[in-house]
Formats: sequence, C-alpha cells, structure tokens
Amino acid sequence: MAVDIQYERIKAAGHEIWRPPTAIRGGWLLYCFAPGRILIEVGWRLSG
Repeated sequence: MAVDIQYERIKAAGHEIWRPPTAIRGGWLLYCFAPGRILIEVGWRLSG
C-alpha cells in the first residue's frame, strides 16, 4: 500500500514516527512529525 511505502521512506530518512501504519477510524494511517514537531497524518481510506 502507498501508506506503507511512505512509512518506509519517512523512517529511512530518519524522521520521527509517532505511530506506524495501523487501522484507525476505517482507514490505514500513520503519524509522523515534520520539523517543528508538527504532527502529520498520512492515510488511505477505501471510498465507497
């Protein structure tokens, strides 16, 4: 999945991961921090 690919890229770049990819609120999401400790959500949801 695209979220898993982005997770591996973020992790390999050495950025701080708050929560690895997991099923949350009907989607597949991960959380990481941007510079300045801004929390970023990266996710995918099946539209239907």
